[in-house]
Amino acid sequence: SLAPKKKRAARPVRPEGKKMPEDMDVVDSDPSGSAARSMDTSLLSNLKFKDMPLHPMTKKAMAETLKLETMTEIQSKTFTEAAGGTDVLGRARTGTGKTLAFLLPALECLLQNPNFTPGKNVGVLIISPTRELAGQIGDQAQKLITFHKDLSCQVVYGGTSMGKDVNAFNKRIPTFLIATPGR
Repeated sequence: SLAPKKKRAARPVRPEGKKMPEDMDVVDSDPSGSAARSMDTSLLSNLKFKDMPLHPMTKKAMAETLKLETMTEIQSKTFTEAAGGTDVLGRARTGTGKTLAFLLPALECLLQNPNFTPGKNVGVLIISPTRELAGQIGDQAQKLITFHKDLSCQVVYGGTSMGKDVNAFNKRIPTFLIATPGR
């Protein structure tokens, strides 16, 4: 055929032994947080959670429940902007603390919002693409609010009893609602 061929976009060449950003994992696969404790120290920043402008109960959860002292690079680079209400797009490899990088500023913004009343309305809505990720985010959120006695967390997704989810909502509207699109 004599039709001109379409030009293909040039793709970067991958250096030997190195991952390209599009090959990096996006999901934190360790809901227990043990990866953070055994984390590569090169991923850590020089900022300590205890020195950040966090609610005292949040600091207590970071130290006692999550057993974290130092922010990772993704957390330190996004916290100020995200806590100030600016939209942030962050990308980092698995095990770098991405989940806390968005949960922590979301919680701190919520705690400073005079229009939020715990138990009366959802404070933070998180949409997760998978049930597994929703569960992991819910675990981290629950740990983060451990000492905030008036705050709660609920994870909802398809394939489970909707009646159970509705009953939980009727008892108390969660502060953090983590859901998959189907539910």
